[in-house]
Amino acid sequence: MSQPQQQQQQQQLQLFGTFPADLCKVNQRVPGLVSLNAHHLVFVGRNTTASEDVIIPAMNVNQVQRKTASALFGSSAGAALLSTSAATSSSSSLSSSLSPSSSLLSSSPSTGVSASGGSASSAPGSAANIPGIGSGSAGSASDSLVLVIRCTDFRDVVLRMTSEADCNAVASWLSRAAFPDSVDKLFPFARTPPSFPEFNGWNLYNPQEEYQRMGIPSALWRLSSVNSLYKSCEGYPRLLCVPADIDDKILGDSFKAHLDYAAPVLAYHHPATKAVLVRTGLPMPAPGTPSVQADNKLMDAILRTNPHKRACVIDTRSPSAASAYKKKYPSAHGSHYPSYARYFVGLEGFQALRESMARLIDYAHDTSISASSWVSRLESSGWLRHVRAMMVAAASIARLIGSDATSVVLASQEIFDVGNCAVALAMLLMDPYFRTVQGFQVLIEKEWLSFGHRFSDRHGHYGPPGNRYRAAAPVFTLFLDCVWQITQQFPASFQFGESYLRFLRDHSYCSPYGTFLMNSEAERTAARLQLCTQSLWSFLSEPEHLHPLTNPLYLSPAMDVLLPACRPQNTRFWANLYCRYVFSWEGPNRGNAKLQSLREDTARCQLAADTAEGMAAEMEQQLEKLSHSHDALFAELEQAFPNVAAEWNKQQAQVDGVVAP
Repeated sequence: MSQPQQQQQQQQLQLFGTFPADLCKVNQRVPGLVSLNAHHLVFVGRNTTASEDVIIPAMNVNQVQRKTASALFGSSAGAALLSTSAATSSSSSLSSSLSPSSSLLSSSPSTGVSASGGSASSAPGSAANIPGIGSGSAGSASDSLVLVIRCTDFRDVVLRMTSEADCNAVASWLSRAAFPDSVDKLFPFARTPPSFPEFNGWNLYNPQEEYQRMGIPSALWRLSSVNSLYKSCEGYPRLLCVPADIDDKILGDSFKAHLDYAAPVLAYHHPATKAVLVRTGLPMPAPGTPSVQADNKLMDAILRTNPHKRACVIDTRSPSAASAYKKKYPSAHGSHYPSYARYFVGLEGFQALRESMARLIDYAHDTSISASSWVSRLESSGWLRHVRAMMVAAASIARLIGSDATSVVLASQEIFDVGNCAVALAMLLMDPYFRTVQGFQVLIEKEWLSFGHRFSDRHGHYGPPGNRYRAAAPVFTLFLDCVWQITQQFPASFQFGESYLRFLRDHSYCSPYGTFLMNSEAERTAARLQLCTQSLWSFLSEPEHLHPLTNPLYLSPAMDVLLPACRPQNTRFWANLYCRYVFSWEGPNRGNAKLQSLREDTARCQLAADTAEGMAAEMEQQLEKLSHSHDALFAELEQAFPNVAAEWNKQQAQVDGVVAP
C-alpha cells in the first residue's frame, strides 16, 4: 500500500472521531473500504471499484437517517425516527422507539445488502426496497463514500453516499443508536414487556431442583450458601455444591487459591457411575498459605467421593502454555495434584477465537473466491480447529465420567469462557435431559448465565467502542457451533433443531428480552433484571413460537453418552449460520418444514387411529354387556317357564341336520 493511500485512510478514519484507528483494518477486496473490528459497525471510505447499484444521492442528514432506518429496521421504525436528528438523538430515545426486531444488530430474516453491493432480497425491511438503496440512482462509483454495517447476525449492509458530511453524520448516528453507553439504555429496558400468563421464564431454572435431579444433597455432597452475597466469587452463583465433609471455612479459603477466585465446585454428578465433573480456575502462586492448604483438602475430598477413587485434572491449556505459566509463576501450587492424573487439551483463549471468527466471516462473505481458495482459507481461519479442539475436550470428559467412572476436575485459565463451553458441552453429551428444549434452556441458565459468562462484554452490548472490541469474543457461538456439529451426527437425539440454535445465537447478541444481558448472576441481581425485563424462555414457552424450532426427527431420550467423531473429516462448516445472508441457503429449512409437516400428518393419523381403537374397545365392552344381559335374561326365563325353555332348546339343538354344540 502506497504512502498516499495510507494517509488517505488515516484521514478517513479521523472523520469517524470516536473509534481508534489501531482497531480498524482494511478490506483489500474493496480499496478504501475500512472496517472496524469485523464485529459490529464499520467505517466510511472512498470506494472506486464498487458497483453502481447501491448509491444514495446527495440529500440532507435527516433524509439519510430516515432512509437508513427504513433499510435496516423496516418502515415502522423509520417512521418512528422521523423526528430524531443526528445532533440530538440519544441511544435511550432511539431504543424506546424501536420495535423488538428493529435494532442495528437485528436478527430478523430480511436480507440486507452484501459487501459487494448486490441486493440479495427485496423483502420488507431490506435495503433493496428503499429509494436510493439497491437501485441505480444518481451518482458514480468514483465520487461516492461507502458505509458498511456488519450486523451481529453476519449480515453486511453497504450504503454509498455522495456527501462526506452526510456519510459521517449517519455513521455517528448509527453508532449512538446501536451502542449505548450503559445497560439500562438497551432496548429490553425501554420496551413494555408482554405478558406470558402461562409461564414465567425467570423461574425456569431452580438450582435446588436441578441438583435434586442429580441426586444431591447426598451423603457425599452438600449445598453451600457461602457465596450468597457474591463476595467469595462474583462470577459464581449464590448456591454451590461441594463435598459433604468440607465446611464453609475451608471452602471460603479455597476461593483465594485460584484464578478469578474460582474454587473447585461441582458442575455435574453422573447418576449411574457416581463420577463427577468439577470446575475450577487455575491455581494461584501462593504456597504455604491457609488458602492452599484448604484447596488441597477440598481436592482430596473430591477424590474421596469417587467410588473407585479415580480422578484426573483436565487442563484447558496446551503443555507449552502450562510450562510458560509455571516459569512465570514457579511457586504456583497444584500444578500437579499428587492423587490426580493430568491431561492438557490445548484450548485457545477468547482473543484467538475473536481473530479466527473475523477471518472466517471475511472469507465466507467473499463470493468471488474459488473452490480451492475457499478450502484453504477456511482452514487458515482456524475456526474449525477451535471447534474440533472443543469437541475433543468435551468428548474426553464425557468418556471419562460416563464410561470410565473417573471424576474430572476441569481447570482453566479462562474458566468463565472456554471453561463454561467445555463443561456445558460435556454435560450435553452425558445427559439426555439437556438435549430436550427445556433441558437445553436449563443448561444455558446454569452453566452460562449463573456461572458468570460475560455476555455483555463478549457480545459488546454496551460501552465504549474500544472496550467493546477488546473484550468481545464469540465463545457462545463456538458452543452453539459444537452443538450443531453433534446434532448432525446424532439427528434423532435432540428435541431442538438448527433453527433453534440460530435463534438463541441471535438473541444472545440482540434481543428484546433480558435473558442474556449482564456478565454474572451478581450483576443481574443488583440490576433487578427480572423485574425490569422479560425472559426469552417466556416467549419460547408459547407453542406457536417454539414449534417451528423443534426437531421433527427427535426420539424419546435414553440414558446414554454421546461420543461424537472429532476428526477433521467429520467437522463441517455451518454455512446456514455464517453465510445465510450471502446466498440463498433454504435447503435445510425446506427439508425441516417438510419433515415437520410429515410429523404433524403422522400425529394426526396416530390420533385418529387411537380414537378409532378406543371406539372399538368401547363397542366391544357394550357388546359384552349385551351378551351378559342376554344370558341372564334367558336364565330367568328358563327358571320361570321350564317347559317352554326345554322345547326351545330342543328346537335349537338341530339345525339342518347338524347338532349344535
